[in-house]
Amino acid sequence: MARVRLRNLRKTFNATEVLKGIDLDVDDHEFAVIVGPSGCGKSTLLRLIAGLEETTAGDLWIDDDRINNVPPPKRGIAMVFQNYALYPHMTVAENMGFSLRLAGVARVERDMKIREVASILQIESLLGRKPGELSGGQRQRVAIGRAIVRNPRLFLFDEPLSNLDAALRVQMRLEILRLREALGSTMIYVTHDQVEAMTMADKIAILQGGVIEQVGAPLDLYHHPRNMFVAGFIGSPRMNFLPGSVSIVRDAVVTVNLDGGTALDLTVPAGRLQRGEKISLGIRPERLIPHDSGQLRGRILAVEHLGSTSFLHVRAEGGAMLITEVDAGNAARVHDSISLQVDENACHLFNEDGEAIPQC
Repeated sequence: MARVRLRNLRKTFNATEVLKGIDLDVDDHEFAVIVGPSGCGKSTLLRLIAGLEETTAGDLWIDDDRINNVPPPKRGIAMVFQNYALYPHMTVAENMGFSLRLAGVARVERDMKIREVASILQIESLLGRKPGELSGGQRQRVAIGRAIVRNPRLFLFDEPLSNLDAALRVQMRLEILRLREALGSTMIYVTHDQVEAMTMADKIAILQGGVIEQVGAPLDLYHHPRNMFVAGFIGSPRMNFLPGSVSIVRDAVVTVNLDGGTALDLTVPAGRLQRGEKISLGIRPERLIPHDSGQLRGRILAVEHLGSTSFLHVRAEGGAMLITEVDAGNAARVHDSISLQVDENACHLFNEDGEAIPQC
């Protein structure tokens, strides 16, 4: 279908630089997700690829074509928007076939393509209805169908599920993945929801403040975050962070003293940390285990029951807020004292600048 290359891509609005030199490769047939908090520049990046905004600097390539100055209709791209952008006075069939009609495609061929795509999306019975008669999920299918009929070489999705309720979002995630498998298309998908990113992507690019913080496979980002921002953004609930400092440095082991008095021995390559250096220790909720002899002590402030699991929100000695994941049968209650065992093999260390320190 299409290989996308972005090189030193920049976008400035007035005096504000929104994108600050984006480099990203999306391979043929790959499902890439650009994820980040509101205002990080992810939708702007998608609009640059689509040609809806002009680049300030840098290069956009699709396959061997530099497309910076190619108008949107000639880029071979179809975009699915957050707000569906359907024409309210047109039927579903008319909405889906509108771009084909503008392109001068014959009525018979147009109708055949519309019915073929409607069959893929299981919306054949809706072709005569207007958008006002459809549910949110049905409108989203129509918007996707309108993109598919154009047979683009690249699909762009701009937060397409954010207007749907939780159950429908899960269903539509599966629908998009099934569609991707059926079409074999290259897709770039923008979202602020890291759960969508983790469950859908072949590759995730994490954007923050107009800069890509890290690119990689979902589990690579989860297990090997480059910095504290990535570590805290990927994972639900987020990673726990505990401030501290290095008290002892040996060949490949450092002793870390956490605020609150707990000392932990962690394996770190020689020379990466110095005695007295400030650090933050990260630990995922599922690797922080309630245990009578646990190194961390605190008090439970809240309990979230989620069916098969529960999350305990704990204020540790020293003041840090922690979350631990436990089985639903755990009898812990609000205001209980609790001890938590740190899995030292699952800890992440970050220096004072928030950059990850590799461990042995």
